Amino acid sequence: MVESNNFTFTKVEKVTDHQIITTLFDKSATTSSILIFPLLIKWFIGEPQPSQEGKPNLPQILVSVPKKKLKSSVNRNRVKRLIRESYRLNKSVLTKVIDYQNIYISFVFLGQDTSDFKTIEKSVKKGLSAISKKLYPTQDSTKSIIQPN
Repeated sequence: MVESNNFTFTKVEKVTDHQIITTLFDKSATTSSILIFPLLIKWFIGEPQPSQEGKPNLPQILVSVPKKKLKSSVNRNRVKRLIRESYRLNKSVLTKVIDYQNIYISFVFLGQDTSDFKTIEKSVKKGLSAISKKLYPTQDSTKSIIQPN
């Protein structure tokens, strides 16, 4: 398991491979999705493999805000920043339960206007906890400290 006390969001955590992006948005692919308004969260698990440093892999994410929903590029970029920031602050929910799996997640904004940080953070938290519960249904991902007997 990965202990992530560090709240960074590096380039390694961004989806950059065109094939993975296609798989995330392909309707016939075996991706799972969850709708927590104003976000549609899609994810799939890649082949398990250790990273180069021997440390477990971090989830990779993609953030999309369609031009059809928000016309102004200033507003689209603001929503993307808010989604990335809320993921950065709450990614420990996922990194506590993954080992050597490659998890790819896309966040698609579905709202008609810009949302505030609280709304987006609430959706991201619910989505990440739902993903961790689906990956490990028997493990409670919200408990970070084991209580002594």
